[in-house]
Amino acid sequence: KKPSFFALSNPLVGNPDLESEHGEGLDLTLVTLLAGGRLRLENSIYSTTYTGLVDLAEGPPPCMVNLGKVVSQGVTSSIHWTATEQLALRAYAAWNDLDVRDSDELLRLRPEWRAGGGATWMPHPAWELAADALYTGTREDSSVPTGRVGLPGYLRMDASVRYQLGDSFSARLSLENLANTGYEEAIGFPAPGRRLRVTLSWTH
Repeated sequence: KKPSFFALSNPLVGNPDLESEHGEGLDLTLVTLLAGGRLRLENSIYSTTYTGLVDLAEGPPPCMVNLGKVVSQGVTSSIHWTATEQLALRAYAAWNDLDVRDSDELLRLRPEWRAGGGATWMPHPAWELAADALYTGTREDSSVPTGRVGLPGYLRMDASVRYQLGDSFSARLSLENLANTGYEEAIGFPAPGRRLRVTLSWTH
């Protein structure tokens, strides 16, 4: 993968001498279907080795650099259950271990754990109710003013109602971050609190 234009030429952190990233990996996935296909289980293990991965070095001065070798390995599991024609349930979890070899540089905003789940219910063909939860574990981040900072994990929950009128019109009412959880997706960028979103769609 070639370096991005940002990484090469940004006036603050760009590095025109960056080399291309390379990676090779292996993954094994087992998919199991039960209950006539209504229950789907999927489990994967993987290991990938990157050389020359492009990332930001703190400096000073901060600059985009090629990391020597990064090993990423982990496990993911998911389950999807179509309980009835109207109700579907889902859940997943992912664990990832990152090892930056021969360097004290960190890979930012890459949590060791992620997990989530949700449900979709259609009491009527025109109505759809959905609820989702997402857990993101602790992540390391850094910035010039703060240096290296550990961002705490967080749990976010969302819910929505969609109404479909014929083939042309739909309306969706979404309540995001139900519990008004306070968290930062990156240093200095707090996520919005609880908010209501209305989406209208019309197809001609």
